[in-house]
Amino acid sequence: EWLRMIKRMIDHAQIVRSRSDMFAVEELGHKDGNLFRMDHTVMPGNNALTGKEWTWECRALTYPPNKRAVHFSHHAIQEGRLQQGQTLENRAEIASEWLQMWLQKCGRKQFDPNEKKGFLR
Repeated sequence: EWLRMIKRMIDHAQIVRSRSDMFAVEELGHKDGNLFRMDHTVMPGNNALTGKEWTWECRALTYPPNKRAVHFSHHAIQEGRLQQGQTLENRAEIASEWLQMWLQKCGRKQFDPNEKKGFLR
């Protein structure tokens, strides 16, 4: 599947100069709605960046169980609540710190072992 999509993205890039791989996939999806299936299993990073540490209650209210990952996009960093002094240049650090906090507060042990769509499975 990856090779098929990469070929389509490269072919597309020769015709249209996309700003990024994400935009290329989006453009291809608009061009051919049957090219791939989108499951929407990624939570926008700005939903994760609440500006405070999570508790189990906070996680239950804000983290849908069908999500498998968090996308810390440029938009997420701009719209989320960051620690003082953090900027877009700190995106990798922000994502790493959030994941460490999430694992400590809400880690794998919180999921039903029969649940197939849990985070980090």
